[in-house]
Amino acid sequence: MGYRKKKSTLTRAIKIDMPDELRPIYDGCQAALDEILSTDSVRTSLEQIVLGRSDANRASIKAAVGGVWSKYEARVPTPSWYERILFRHIENMLDSRKEAVAIYTVINTSGGSLAQAQETLAKMKVYVSMTRLKQAEKWESAPPLPSKSVFVMNMADSDTAIYPWPALPSSAPTS
Repeated sequence: MGYRKKKSTLTRAIKIDMPDELRPIYDGCQAALDEILSTDSVRTSLEQIVLGRSDANRASIKAAVGGVWSKYEARVPTPSWYERILFRHIENMLDSRKEAVAIYTVINTSGGSLAQAQETLAKMKVYVSMTRLKQAEKWESAPPLPSKSVFVMNMADSDTAIYPWPALPSSAPTS
């Protein structure tokens, strides 16, 4: 039985030396993420967000972390773009937590049968290996949102890639 999710695209990460121009931007975004995740009240409000449509997710995340992010907006040249990248990172963390909570819940209700838990999770479109199920079996409680994370500055995240909104007006000439 194979329950692995088939990947439609291949993504590769390459370790490169970051240009000096991006270092202060990255440092500002990482500092904002550190403060967001280290503040218990903000982390608790993030955990309460029910993920749905991407634009609703962004509004919910902005409501939860807006006060913290506003302190760091001055450090980046285009705050709205880096805000989207930061919020996308937080949304991915929330998605990962949602999946882990589903795994924990199914394992506790399956009566100890990992194969049955894997089938139930597959029906929920959560594809997990037996190794991860065996690790999750040892969890004493559902995993919380982490208090630390390394910010991934994915410059490929744009308006159309993250949220299906109309494109922002650009200063580039059209031909």
